[in-house]
Amino acid sequence: MGSNREEELERCLKSIDGKVDEIIYVDTGSSDNSIKVAEKYGAKIEHFKWIDDFSAARNYSISFATKKWILIIDTDEELIGDPKEAIREGIKNGCDSISFRFADIRDGKEVGEMSSNVRMMRREYCHYELPVHNQITGWAQRYYAGDVTLRHYGYEMTSDERKKRNEQTMMIALKYLEENDSPFMCYNVAVNCIMKRNYGDAIEWFQKAISGKDRLSQDYYLQAHTYLVKIYSLLRETAKMLEAARVINELRPNTELFYDLGTFFYQEHNYQEAMKYFDAYLKVYDAHTPSEMFSTALDKKPVVERAMNYMKGVMEWESTRAEGRQSSKA
Repeated sequence: MGSNREEELERCLKSIDGKVDEIIYVDTGSSDNSIKVAEKYGAKIEHFKWIDDFSAARNYSISFATKKWILIIDTDEELIGDPKEAIREGIKNGCDSISFRFADIRDGKEVGEMSSNVRMMRREYCHYELPVHNQITGWAQRYYAGDVTLRHYGYEMTSDERKKRNEQTMMIALKYLEENDSPFMCYNVAVNCIMKRNYGDAIEWFQKAISGKDRLSQDYYLQAHTYLVKIYSLLRETAKMLEAARVINELRPNTELFYDLGTFFYQEHNYQEAMKYFDAYLKVYDAHTPSEMFSTALDKKPVVERAMNYMKGVMEWESTRAEGRQSSKA
C-alpha cells in the first residue's frame, strides 16, 4: 500500500516480480504514476481513503489476498532472496510465520541490521493493529529465514521529507495514546523524540514504555534500554548509562552494547574500561545472529581493533614512563 511513491514502488515491485503468485497494491491517494507502476507488474489495484490508520489500510489490502501465505512488503523496501524457499523451510520446521534479515540502507550502503518483524505468514494469522507502527495481533511459531533480506530505504530521503514523515507518525501516535495505554506506542514516540534530538522527552517516553514491560516484547524492552545507553552517553551521565547497560547485559549481551560502552570510555580516556568493553565486543562478534534489536555495530570490528591497539600502546608507554620515574627516585 502507499501513495505518491512511484520511484520506490518500482524498485519494490521489481524485487518481488516472479517470486510471488499475486501482487495486491492498495493506493491511498496517489497523484503521481504509482498506479501505472503497479499495473506494469500485474498488481491487483484497490483504493482506500486515508484515515490516519496504517493498520486499517493494511488489513483492507489483506482482505483481497487469495493465497495461503501472505508476504507483507512496504514500498520503501526491496526483497533479496527466495520467499517460497523460506516458506518451504518454515513448514519443514513446523512454523506458520517467517521473519527475514532486515538491512537498513543509507547512501547506498548497509548501516545496520536486525531480524525483521513477521513479514510472511499463513493468511489466518495476518491481521494488524495500531494506527501507526502497526503490529500483527498474533501468530504461531516463527521461522527466521536469514538467507532472505529486506533492504530498507526509508531513511534515504530529504530532511524535509523526513520531518514530514516524523510529524505524521508522531501526530497519529500521540492521538492514539490519548485514549489507549500502549508501551509499544510509547517506545515509538520516544524514538521519534530522538530524531528531533529532544532527549529529555525521549527518556520520559522510554521510561513509560519500560514500566509496561509485561506488555512489551523483550526485543523492544532491550532496545529501549539500548537507546537509553546512547542518550545517557551523549549527556555524559555515566551512572544512568551503566544502569541501562546492566539490564541489557543480564538479558542479552550484544555487539551494540559493548561498542557503545567501549566508545564512551575511550572518549573519556578511561582506557582500562574501554579495553574491557571492546574485548567483550570482539568475543560476541563472531557469535552474532540478527535479532529484533537493531544493530549498527556489526561492521565496527576494524575500528575496535585499531582503537585497542592504540590504547595498548598508550598504556604500555605510560607504564614504561611510570617505571622510569620510579627508577629516577630510587
